[in-house]
Amino acid sequence: MTGNHFLHVLELDESVPLVKRISQFNSVLINAAKEHVGKYKRGPRSNDWITSEVRAAIKKRNRLCRQGSSKREEWVEACREAHRLAAEAKEQSWIDFVEDLEHNADPTKVWRIIKSLSDTPGSNAPSEAMTKDG
Repeated sequence: MTGNHFLHVLELDESVPLVKRISQFNSVLINAAKEHVGKYKRGPRSNDWITSEVRAAIKKRNRLCRQGSSKREEWVEACREAHRLAAEAKEQSWIDFVEDLEHNADPTKVWRIIKSLSDTPGSNAPSEAMTKDG
């Protein structure tokens, strides 16, 4: 897709209904993004801390949310419970990780965790804008 497609959308006859012009513009914009902007697939996330109890609480919270305002109080309580259980599970997972360091200290894993905690970027490449055709 080239820049000419954008000009075509911007030069639409004003007699064309606004809703249709917006739809055409959105279509051109999405197609341009698909062609020129790469997709990024997230790597595997470590959710080792999610226990069956946490999973059940999250499912209950989501089920109550779908039921709407008729179960609002139950949903609010389920949100609190899911949050509390998740926080406890994460804390326990961290305790287990630190205790495991005493016995099986894998330096690569340790440094990866330390870097993730300190927000150190994965590479030292400078930030620079992407350019295409000048």
